[in-house]
Amino acid sequence: MIFFIFNNGRYGVLQNVAGSLGYANAVAGRYVGMEIVDPAIDFLSLAASMGVPAERADDRDAIGAAVAKALECDGPSLIEIRIR
Repeated sequence: MIFFIFNNGRYGVLQNVAGSLGYANAVAGRYVGMEIVDPAIDFLSLAASMGVPAERADDRDAIGAAVAKALECDGPSLIEIRIR
């Protein structure tokens, strides 16, 4: 099992829903509790704390290499892909 984290540092889907519903904070561009930057979540450390191999891959070649490596694992693995 390979878990992919597409990390954009925020809860974008919640921001979009709040905006589409016209919530005052969203309309004003304030997304309380929806930015995950301070502190940022360290997904690699979280995975390691559960004994799951993990790595970060930020470009096509790195993602391909990470997937190939993860497919060789005997259990779960995690790949974090930072997106903008």
